[in-house]
Amino acid sequence: MAAFSVISELPYHLLSSDSSTHNVMPSLMLGLLIVWGAHHRGRDGFVLALAGVTVAVLIQERLMYGVFGALLPAALLLAIQRPGPVWLLPAALCVLANSRSRWVAEWEVQPYTLLIMFTAFAAPLLGLWLLRRVRHFRVWPVKRWGYWFYPGHLAALHLIRSLS
Repeated sequence: MAAFSVISELPYHLLSSDSSTHNVMPSLMLGLLIVWGAHHRGRDGFVLALAGVTVAVLIQERLMYGVFGALLPAALLLAIQRPGPVWLLPAALCVLANSRSRWVAEWEVQPYTLLIMFTAFAAPLLGLWLLRRVRHFRVWPVKRWGYWFYPGHLAALHLIRSLS
């Protein structure tokens, strides 16, 4: 993930030149460290999670979704393990992570920003609900090719924008 964080940075900034944050991959990488530590309990897991949280706090201004985005995977793991009111934790973290959005900051409280916040709140609840349903369709696993999708689609979008 560290390599794809670096690979994705150039296409991300070509597409979003005015962004003050890194692409989403560093947030996902820190989220992986935190959730891995939360899942694998014990001293090593605690140290790993604590290191991930510490780095996220230290560089939160440069993370796309800040420390809340880095904590989100662990909150989702907790909600999967303990259904019920705990489901509100990832929903609240999604709202907090998206509250850093440029649209929310610039447009204040308007119908569009309320829709963004509602969608951010509802998305993890919908995902957790879908996990509990019986699936009658096959979901293909995302393997290592999925890492190339993120920088590839950013580069393709930049190319399309530059051609128009």
